[in-house]
Amino acid sequence: MPLHLLGFSRSAGVCRASGVDWVVRGELAAAVVPLPPSPTPLEHAAHLAAIYRHGDVLPMRFGAALPDVSAVGNFIDREREKLLEQLDRLQGTAEIGVRIAISPAPGPPASPEPGEEERKGGQSPFVRSSLGAVRTNGDRSPSSAPAHYLARRRAQYQSQDQLALRVQLSAEHCTGMLKGHCRDWRRLSPEPPGAVRLAFLVERNLSQSFAERLATLSVARLGERYAILGPWPPYSFV
Repeated sequence: MPLHLLGFSRSAGVCRASGVDWVVRGELAAAVVPLPPSPTPLEHAAHLAAIYRHGDVLPMRFGAALPDVSAVGNFIDREREKLLEQLDRLQGTAEIGVRIAISPAPGPPASPEPGEEERKGGQSPFVRSSLGAVRTNGDRSPSSAPAHYLARRRAQYQSQDQLALRVQLSAEHCTGMLKGHCRDWRRLSPEPPGAVRLAFLVERNLSQSFAERLATLSVARLGERYAILGPWPPYSFV
């Protein structure tokens, strides 16, 4: 029967009440469930959260499946040293995520597109006379249209560059302020424009105080909105 491979724990710390089956091989145990017809990431995360409530777990990437119990045992035998090394490294840890959204700085009002005045009921700066010759109203000329477009594009790119710089500075400030309060951190991808995604590896018994420190940090940063997520198994550090 195909099995959905969820993660690994030390066999001594396996909790049978976690709602999953365990394939035990020496000091290691693999958490598995029958492979559903349409597995979802939410189901995967829910199973791992149930295990994590009782002890450490080394999560597998969503979608890992093996044909049967024998194949799971062979996988444990083949990867034993790596699995034990990672369990030792991540023992007693939790992952806390933070998403920082940066409010864009207000820019100058957009100039109208060429011809927009005419569409809005005003008079176009370009008027065709009865003889077919082009004359202009005021001091604008047809040659100003390309310059107008290039100026708008330049302003757009400058705004994007400024926002990217603010995102980078925000990430550096956040990780700098939390240096010494976590074991490790990662910048995650993909990131939506104007936002940064970070994951912090913290001591499990200090995760609440770490999240409170993050919340305090967010209050002091104008123009930034913090979303604090977790704690949960250390997905980003496996």
